[in-house]
Amino acid sequence: LLARHREARADIDVFDFEIVFPFREIRTDSPDAEIAQNDVTLVRLGGTWDLSDALSLRATVGGIDQERAQNRFGELTDGFEGERRFADLTLNWRAGDVAGLSDVAIVAGITGEREKAEIAQGFGFPPPFSFTNAEQEQTGAFVTAQGRAGAFSLTGAVRVDDFEGFGTQTTWRLGASFEVTEQARIYGSFGTSFRAPSLYERFSSAGTPDLDPERGQSWELGADARFAAFGQDLGLEVNALYRHTELEDMIDFAGFSYANVDAAEIDTAELRAAVRPTSWLTLRGGYVFTDAQDTVANTQLLRRPEDVWLASAAVEHGAFTGRLSWRSVGDREDFVYDDSGFGAAAPPYTGTVQQYDVVRASLGYDFSPNVTAYIAADNALDETYEAANGIASAPQAITVGLRLRAGSN
Repeated sequence: LLARHREARADIDVFDFEIVFPFREIRTDSPDAEIAQNDVTLVRLGGTWDLSDALSLRATVGGIDQERAQNRFGELTDGFEGERRFADLTLNWRAGDVAGLSDVAIVAGITGEREKAEIAQGFGFPPPFSFTNAEQEQTGAFVTAQGRAGAFSLTGAVRVDDFEGFGTQTTWRLGASFEVTEQARIYGSFGTSFRAPSLYERFSSAGTPDLDPERGQSWELGADARFAAFGQDLGLEVNALYRHTELEDMIDFAGFSYANVDAAEIDTAELRAAVRPTSWLTLRGGYVFTDAQDTVANTQLLRRPEDVWLASAAVEHGAFTGRLSWRSVGDREDFVYDDSGFGAAAPPYTGTVQQYDVVRASLGYDFSPNVTAYIAADNALDETYEAANGIASAPQAITVGLRLRAGSN
């Protein structure tokens, strides 16, 4: 059983001017100039029935309710009340040796989902003057299989979905890995994808009702290796990955509304490494390069940095645990606004946004196997940055907590 409720409020700066409503005059520099609300409730219940040592059946039901509202000058301008209900039934079978393959496992299942939304639109000014009720359903069935043949591991999956308004779609994926040695392997895969636009993307104040669904295909090649070093069995780990994705009608945000990007290509290369100089210290580092292009307009896709650097240090010594991590996100293209909220560049109002660094630190102490006290600092150096240009990211946040685990220890 999982139950989670979150309430969020955000004060949004708006440009300074006077606006006159009937019988009153309000300045936009009021503290209530613009307040965004986003409340989400999630409940999910699942259970597994072990029919035998090799066969099990899992069922899950649940729902998500979301209430989003935009208020300006104390009055509602835009609202979105959505609900999503979902259920799935999955059969897991570990078949063992079949037709010359070992470690054969098959997973098959069916899924169903229903989404409803009530949407009020004022396009930024009260009161709302357009109201929409929308509903859509999706059902699907899937099967995945995997097995080993000597040094080869093989995987395959196929899924068929029936999307209300978008018809029946079939997607699939094939993959294989080869163990070069006991310490190293290479792997690759190819697959297709399909994503129907959500009700929010189609009918909210930023929505586009006639959005086309997104279709794609992707392949990847990777390798990883593990070596004994520094007296540790896993003293050194190295991982490398290259992925190429092609998308048609990619659903993206285009300034003031959602839109389709006719064709896009995204190439990603990753290199990661981990070093354990002692039994209690792990050092990790990584670099991710991304080339994301709108191939029709011959421009970069927005909010996708070309360079991302990662580094962390983790300590586990006796009852103490500690972690220090750093992430550097490079320059990227984005919509650019000035302090008045208007586009700072000429159409299409895009420009280069500077890189930023974020540091996180945490420390924990186990009083017993069931009780842990911890303190964590997000954005520990209180960096001022905008992951999405024009919207300030969270400042420094300190969390102190106590984690309790039920058990016989």
